[in-house]
This record gives sequence, C-alpha cells and structure tokens, in this order.
Amino acid sequence: MVQLPVQKWSLILRMPRVYMLTHPKEFDVVDHDPYGSPSLFLDATVQSVVDGGMLICTATDMAMLSGETGRSAIQSNVNTFTGYGSIPLRGKYCHEMALRILLASIEFCKCNEKHSSKAFICISVHWV
Repeated sequence: MVQLPVQKWSLILRMPRVYMLTHPKEFDVVDHDPYGSPSLFLDATVQSVVDGGMLICTATDMAMLSGETGRSAIQSNVNTFTGYGSIPLRGKYCHEMALRILLASIEFCKCNEKHSSKAFICISVHWV
C-alpha cells in the first residue's frame, strides 16, 4: 500500500466550479475533462491554474463545434455561439476549426486576466 503525505492531499467536498472560483491560481496542472461541453467550466478552470501552469482540456462536444450535429444548422449555431462565442462552418477543415474554436474560447478566458496561453498539442479524433 502506498503512503501519501497527509499535508499534500485533502478531500474537497464542494462543487468543482465553486472551489476553483474561490481558489484562484492554486493548481499547477488541471485536467479539465467534463462529460459534454467544457465551456461551462472554462472560466473557473483557467482562473485556478497558476501562471506557467498547464491546463489539459477535453471536449466531447466536437460535433457541435465542427457543425456536424443532427440538429438544424440554426439551433446548432446558437448553441455553439452561446457556449464558445463562435459559429462553425462546415467543410473539409471542420475538425481543425472545432479545435481552433475551443482554443479561442480558452484564450478569451485568459485574456480577461491579461495572460496568454500556448497550445502544446491538439488532437482531434473521430470515434465512429
């Protein structure tokens, strides 16, 4: 059995978004992997990462970001603009555009704090 130092770990019994908003710049690395759209939590997540820290973000709503949903184009565009501030265009490059929309949304959250971000790696995988 592995023994972990007690002073380095603690149990947090709060909603993650509330905790991150009340503890800005507390984490060196945050793995942001919600079920569905990360846009609801991006602002809190970005604020909780220290300067020079790392944000790992997973989005399972890339179909919406690439404009490939089964919904009507108008409804899909409204949802994408509401969550990410962008409207996707369908085309051969739609998956690249989806990544760029996600990165722009993260960058927008950072610019509120007068900071910038740098993407290390971006991967778009279609699981069908």
